[in-house]
Order: sequence, then C-alpha cells, then structure tokens
Amino acid sequence: MRIAPQRPLQLRLVPADELERVLVEWRTPPRTPLPAPKSERAQASRHTIDYVRAEREAGKSLRQIAATLNERRVPTVRGGACWWPSTVRSVLETAAKARQPDRRHELTPL
Repeated sequence: MRIAPQRPLQLRLVPADELERVLVEWRTPPRTPLPAPKSERAQASRHTIDYVRAEREAGKSLRQIAATLNERRVPTVRGGACWWPSTVRSVLETAAKARQPDRRHELTPL
C-alpha cells in the first residue's frame, strides 16, 4: 500500500487593505429587499380581474387567457410583459380570496 506524500501547507499573504475590504463585505447585510407582506402585495386591476374571470367562465383555458393578455400587451401585476398560466391562476385565486368574508373571529355554536 502506497501512501501519497503530504503537501506542505500553502500560506498566502493578504494585504491588510484587501483583508479589511473582505471583512466589511462580510459584515454588511445583503441589499436585497425583504418581500412585502401579503396584505401589501400588488393586485391586478379590477378590469383585468373581471376580464380573466369572464374568460374563465366562458370555458377558456388558463393558457388561452394568458396568450390573449400577452397579445393585448396587458402588463402583469408587477409590471411585467409576459403572462403565464400560473399567473392567471394566481389572479383568479387572489380575487376569490378577496371576495370571501373573514370569518375567523365569528363565534361558533356549541
């Protein structure tokens, strides 16, 4: 059995100013903003919600609705240019949740 020879430790001298710069980068918090709470997230316009709901009730698929919104160049909820079927579905789900009354605080019968 052969044992591989060990390499000596390779040390690298780092200039002090570079070391200080690295330490500052490690200590600063990331610059990415935190996501907004769900209550403050952007919602689609009433016109877009009504259009999506009407098209869905007419029997169109989510993909067809997304393609139509893309053809008409309707901006997405966050101002994007491309609608996806999942985006259309989330608009429908968000609108459905907004219409339901909050019943968490009601008393339940015994």
